[in-house]
Amino acid sequence: MLPRKWILAFASICIGASTTVFAEAREGEPDPAKPTLRVHMLDIGQGDGLIVELPSGKKVLIDGGDGNNPYNKYDAGRDTILPILNKMDIDRVDYVICTHPHADHIGGMIVLMRAMEVGTIYDSGLVYTSETYRSMLKIIETNA
Repeated sequence: MLPRKWILAFASICIGASTTVFAEAREGEPDPAKPTLRVHMLDIGQGDGLIVELPSGKKVLIDGGDGNNPYNKYDAGRDTILPILNKMDIDRVDYVICTHPHADHIGGMIVLMRAMEVGTIYDSGLVYTSETYRSMLKIIETNA
């Protein structure tokens, strides 16, 4: 069983992120020629990944799979997420949601954050000591 602080942190980020996403989804009038909300589930290996297109046109990425790992040639950001975003003509992600700081959920985001403009980043607030987590924080600081 997960420690209570992990469960509370995860619940907090889910509530905060969903509040932002749903508030955003209600903002403005949707274009009747486009779907009101599109969710793309990504096959990025061990972790999970979602691209959410809001009715306002804003884009949300939830988790980015594994990456930034010298022991694994596959990088979900480089090999899967960026090509999909490019194919969808997405050059900016407005919201990035990191459910927790394990490499199989944030590793692929490092390439993404270097390659394109990223708006607001939400994370669980959990401190983690991995090189992947430190790299992500450094990119966020540099781009702030």
